[in-house]
Amino acid sequence: FRSQNARGETARAGGWGYFMGDEGSGYAIARQALQAAAKAADGRGPKTNLLSRFLQLLGIQQPFELIQRIHGGEVERPTIATWADVVFEEATGGDALAVEIVSNAARELAVALASVCRQLGLESAPFPLVVSGGLLIHQAAYRDALRRALLKLGLKPDPIQVVAEPVWGATILAQRAVERVRRS
Repeated sequence: FRSQNARGETARAGGWGYFMGDEGSGYAIARQALQAAAKAADGRGPKTNLLSRFLQLLGIQQPFELIQRIHGGEVERPTIATWADVVFEEATGGDALAVEIVSNAARELAVALASVCRQLGLESAPFPLVVSGGLLIHQAAYRDALRRALLKLGLKPDPIQVVAEPVWGATILAQRAVERVRRS
């Protein structure tokens, strides 16, 4: 998250990339789901429909075949990121692990946003929030989970607007700032 307050101060949190921390991203969600599927296959974790969904998605029969498919270079990181959709489908269907993964991802996004709000002094009053990114655009349940997580942290995003391109969000916020100045 990146933002600017009325005094022109800027702050950011998150977005460190897939290796150092890209919590809440499609790749991070799919990676956690694959980890949950592996644990379920081993009996180290609870059963989840995610295991059978990944086997089906890759056209394989045995869980151990996931190792070669994932680590053998056949599947690239951007493709894995798209598998977050499977997690959202299973969460909607009631798979407990999928629900937990989505909830945790939304909580991570909310914590990053809370950090930005603290840095800019925006934590006490309602603030406009413009979100972008494939998951937040196409997964209404994810936006709702983010909103709930923000409210639990005491933040008051109002309104929340979804835009296809991040630069549009900056434009919208700039327009609102100009309108506030004109009214003053």
